[in-house]
Amino acid sequence: MYINSISTSSALKKDVKELIPDAMLRRRMRSLLKVSVATAMECLQNAGNVTPDAIITATALGFIEDGEKFLRAIFQQQEQLLNPIPFIQSTFNTVGAQIALLTNNHCYNMTYCQRGESFLHALLDAEIRISQHSAKQVLIGAFDEKTPTLLALLKRLHIKEPQNEGAIFMLVSGEKKANTIAETDTVKLLQRHTGIAPQTVCSALDIPMNL
Repeated sequence: MYINSISTSSALKKDVKELIPDAMLRRRMRSLLKVSVATAMECLQNAGNVTPDAIITATALGFIEDGEKFLRAIFQQQEQLLNPIPFIQSTFNTVGAQIALLTNNHCYNMTYCQRGESFLHALLDAEIRISQHSAKQVLIGAFDEKTPTLLALLKRLHIKEPQNEGAIFMLVSGEKKANTIAETDTVKLLQRHTGIAPQTVCSALDIPMNL
């Protein structure tokens, strides 16, 4: 596969207002969703406003902050008069769906959420679709965030905290182009056992094992 365009949320060259012109839409978006979509739009614009044949996104844990906010509201408001927006924006496929809506694209749209292996599965999916000629150009992206709650849980589980947060998107194809940046030779998935038993996780989270 050939990488023809790449953008990261930490190095956006254009203002988010240019990449997402709808002010009402921007106001409804949380920070990670906003920068993720903006990064994808810049990636496509850098490639000449290409319409991809597939949109594939990956995330380890998704929009954790929105999930936490919704769960906290359930508890505090005793499941009454809940605001659905945090729940809607906490779903893993929110970024892919928003990109499709902004570009009016009805192509194949998939989100992988398998922790640290998510991006590898997204790459593998893109490679398969290109090799089988079901897609010529594929937009691949990854996004994640860190929250105080997540960092506290990782510390209690003795798991190393993630170094970065944000988003990255790249446009890949099966043919080399004039704007090609790099080439991926092989995508391999290696299975690794974490060694963390369910009892350890439940203990760290103070969850009774019989639930």
